[in-house]
Amino acid sequence: MRVTQSMIANQTLRHIQSNYNNISKYQNQLNTGKKFSRASEDPLSATSGMHYRTQVREIEQFQRNLSSAHTWMETSDQALYDVNTSLQRMRELTSQAANDTYDSEQRKAAAEEIGQLIDHIKDLGNTKVNNKYIFNGTDTENQRIDKSKFDITVEDPNAPLMGRCYFTKESYTNLRMVVTKNMA
Repeated sequence: MRVTQSMIANQTLRHIQSNYNNISKYQNQLNTGKKFSRASEDPLSATSGMHYRTQVREIEQFQRNLSSAHTWMETSDQALYDVNTSLQRMRELTSQAANDTYDSEQRKAAAEEIGQLIDHIKDLGNTKVNNKYIFNGTDTENQRIDKSKFDITVEDPNAPLMGRCYFTKESYTNLRMVVTKNMA
């Protein structure tokens, strides 16, 4: 086969064009910071990259969920601790009011404090985290406790108290506290 001058020139031009294409490709990679600009250039690497990005997004979502759950648990734990403290104080007040040394004014003051404690417990029952009620199961958009359905009754503030109070639960949203007088 005879090699002509035009064949050498054409082959040289093809190599130069190929080198320009490679330079353009590498220049594009440097500018964008990406190994390839289309998935069709390297399908295996593209699939691996997409899988990796999906895993990173999932892990980030898991971290957000964990943070939210941690906040939810801390808030509910504190609310339950406050309810327990309020109930203990109510128990102390009813025990003190059961003492015959308390006069009617002191019993009224105890009843008022118990009423304030109940209001505090109502507020704790409607505790929110991220604008969601934490004590209402899956219905986090609605209040758990309807404050209008709570009531406290001191049957006879002048009579000595038995030192106990009890709650009657007529429904999940209707709670009534009765402080009874001593029948003996």
